[in-house]
Amino acid sequence: MGYIFRAGGGESMNGFKQAGIIFALHMIIGASGAYAQSRTLAITSNVSSAHVYLDSQWLGLVSQAPFDIPLNASKVTVMASREGLWSVDPLLFDLSQQADGAVSLIAPFPYTYHVESIPSGARVFNDSGIQLGFTPLQWESVAPVEQEFTVSLAGHAPVTAQPGNEVWNRHMFALVPLTPGEGVATRGIMSDRPKRRWINKVTLTSALAAGALAVHFRTKADNRFDDYNQTGNQALRDEIRRLDIRSGVALGAMQLGVGVVAIRLAF
Repeated sequence: MGYIFRAGGGESMNGFKQAGIIFALHMIIGASGAYAQSRTLAITSNVSSAHVYLDSQWLGLVSQAPFDIPLNASKVTVMASREGLWSVDPLLFDLSQQADGAVSLIAPFPYTYHVESIPSGARVFNDSGIQLGFTPLQWESVAPVEQEFTVSLAGHAPVTAQPGNEVWNRHMFALVPLTPGEGVATRGIMSDRPKRRWINKVTLTSALAAGALAVHFRTKADNRFDDYNQTGNQALRDEIRRLDIRSGVALGAMQLGVGVVAIRLAF
């Protein structure tokens, strides 16, 4: 039995080999070209858990830097992510003004101090006696504030507190009315108290209801905050702020109610 060999077979095999070699070269050149079009992004921040976005695409946390990014990337957003930090504005960086090569960014968030009181309108003083404003009050500092501050409202006991050294520092005070022994006439207090025990019950019930509302609004705010971390959707910040304020007001009302009942039981 004979075999027939065609002259074109060898040329066909050589053609396949040449095509394979050319394809492999294209792959190598393409891969090396893609590698050449990337660079390193390093970030330093006072919030290591902040989220890093590149042109709206999530890269990771600051603590996970450095990152390899495309050479043509145009914008980096660093967004604080811990509870309460949703109200701190994200930091934006324009990469189009950066020279080619590795990029190193410094992303320091300001130290924010937020003071609320129930009732509102209380004066806030620093340790030097300088008035900072009226509650609700918020101010920023490039470094942690070390001086104590005092919240004072006429007819209420003043409160002094440490500002804190976190990036986000929130203080909520339920100012307690001055007791009878601090300047208010005591005549008739003892004889009237048994007739007004219902006030304690109503106040305590209201305080418990306010506490339940505080938990409800806090839970909703935390859920929205999780969505904010995952999507970076800035539109969620307003809703989180409203829920957070409602939670704070309800918590303050609960604290005030408990304080009033405690004072009435003590005197």
